[in-house]
Amino acid sequence: MYKITYLPIAIKDLADIVDYLVDEVEVQQAATKFLDKLDHAVLRLSEFPYFCKVYKPINEMESEYRQLVIQNYLVFYIVKESTVEIQRIIYSRMDIKNIIK
Repeated sequence: MYKITYLPIAIKDLADIVDYLVDEVEVQQAATKFLDKLDHAVLRLSEFPYFCKVYKPINEMESEYRQLVIQNYLVFYIVKESTVEIQRIIYSRMDIKNIIK
């Protein structure tokens, strides 16, 4: 089984998403539902880290990013030895190519 880690920026992304869902959408249940789906999907990555498709950027990147789709969000991660490192959690309509470099 692979260990799951989150970069600090991914934790901030997640906190921003939860804040948005609670404050703007004003539905605590939406935030809870999203977190449940995220937990379930990330747990699956600990067993099958290569399950998700490879992110194909315009310019070549140092690491091979993979992307997991959860509702309207994309979870970008890399697999390093026995660790799945969650790098970013981004709203799918954002300008991804300028965020993931």
